[in-house]
Parts: sequence; C-alpha cells; structure tokens
Amino acid sequence: MYAKPVSDAVSRIENALKRFLESKTVGAIAESWRHDMPEVSARWKGEDGIERNIVFLVHAETVELEVNAWKDDQINRKRHWGNFRVAILTHQCDNANFDTALAALLEFAYKTISTVSIDQLTKVSDLPLATN
Repeated sequence: MYAKPVSDAVSRIENALKRFLESKTVGAIAESWRHDMPEVSARWKGEDGIERNIVFLVHAETVELEVNAWKDDQINRKRHWGNFRVAILTHQCDNANFDTALAALLEFAYKTISTVSIDQLTKVSDLPLATN
C-alpha cells in the first residue's frame, strides 16, 4: 500500500478530476490505477476523431501532469500521436493550495489537449497486427 500522503493525493486528484469533467461535455471516462505508480486519468474521443487523455502520475512527493493525443490510421496501421508534459507539482503543500493548483492545471491541460490538431501529432508508431 502507499504512504498516506500519496493515497491522500490520489483521492484529491480523483475528486478534482470528477468535478472538472462534470463541467465538460466530452464524455470522458475517468480511471485510477494503483500499481507500482498510482495514476489517475481521463480519456475521450473528440469530434475530429482524435483520442485524448489527461494523466496524473503520483509519486512520493510530486505529481506529474501530462496530456496525450493520438489518432489511429487503420489502413496504414499507424498511430499518429503527441505527448505533452504540462506540470510537476508537489502534493506536500496544504490542501487548499493543492486543490487550487489542481483546478488551474486541469483547465490548462484540458485547453491544451483539446486544441491539438492532427498536424501536431508528429510522432508515428506502428499499430500491432490484429489477432483473432
């Protein structure tokens, strides 16, 4: 299990993300993973066909916030994608400051990734072959 500061940070991020997503109409799905490194994320597909996510990676004393976007080309079996680190913040500060920082960073991250176009997805990877 994780130390209390990490567990507390994960819970606060989950709550902030759920509140934030309620104000958006993107149909995002929020998930939490608590394996070797706790992760809280939200994922959705835009009207432009680009899939996007916001990801919080929770470490012992800090939280990394990154956003990702990708679009799969099934015909050519390629994924066009981009990854953008937004911020690293400490969760060792008081709760009010942490919550204020989370709200501001979520808004910034959402605006950043929501405006990404296919032209900005400059990385390309092969898609795995489909198996039946």
